[in-house]
Amino acid sequence: MHVSDIIRQPDDLVDAVVREETCVIIEREGVPMAVIVSAGDLRRWLRFERHRKRQFKVIDGLPDAFNHVPPEEFEQGTDRIITGIRAEDRERAGAGAASH
Repeated sequence: MHVSDIIRQPDDLVDAVVREETCVIIEREGVPMAVIVSAGDLRRWLRFERHRKRQFKVIDGLPDAFNHVPPEEFEQGTDRIITGIRAEDRERAGAGAASH
């Protein structure tokens, strides 16, 4: 939505956003520049971002946790884990097919 459209109908847009029926993407020359969202949507997004940052913090620390393991040993362990997961998936798929 172009800024001039927002200026022409601010009350209707704000009401729709507050009711969480929509968000408004503000564009300049077709390029998204900003977004108007409800306070509830903003709280959910901020909560999601905090959760995502915590997850990435854990993931970012993984190399340090395994830096003492030789690469070949690390790869062998990873292969064993993947093989085990695939076997479990096949067992589950076989059990699901047998129950039908």
